[in-house]
Amino acid sequence: MHFASACNQFPCSIIHAQDHKSAILNWLLEGAKRVRANNWNIQLSPDQISRRDSIVEATRGVEIFAKNHIVESTGKFFATSEAYALFTKLHKSAGYEYLTEDAFRKRLAKTMALEYGVTPSNTIPLPHSDKTVRGYRGFKLIDPTAKKPAKKTADQSVKQIDNTTEPAKEN
Repeated sequence: MHFASACNQFPCSIIHAQDHKSAILNWLLEGAKRVRANNWNIQLSPDQISRRDSIVEATRGVEIFAKNHIVESTGKFFATSEAYALFTKLHKSAGYEYLTEDAFRKRLAKTMALEYGVTPSNTIPLPHSDKTVRGYRGFKLIDPTAKKPAKKTADQSVKQIDNTTEPAKEN
């Protein structure tokens, strides 16, 4: 159908669309103002969060995280919340989306069971507290962004020993 005949056949549709051009533009501008006022963050609905989590989960991000950042270590342990904090930190720095904490916790439990044959413990001590939290014993987290303490050279060790000895007394 030619455009001219469509205009003659559906004049109300074209007028209706032209009347709504400014409304659509205003709707876009209003949305942009809200996003800008919210520091460029777009709030997701619970349904959108659920859909996003299923897409992110399909990328196997938690499994990759576990393989790259969790290692067996006798006598060590970590809380699931610590793992989630590291997971989100790494994903944010890379510009990736990440799961909600609840979705991460469930996926990590499945991954740890499959990869290492372990289940989470409820007796992981919370740092600086008498409380215990859910986590994993016999494992530690590897944070590639953490600053490693500087190693002392032989000269620094000697200087520290020299500073701790008392000066010789004069007779």
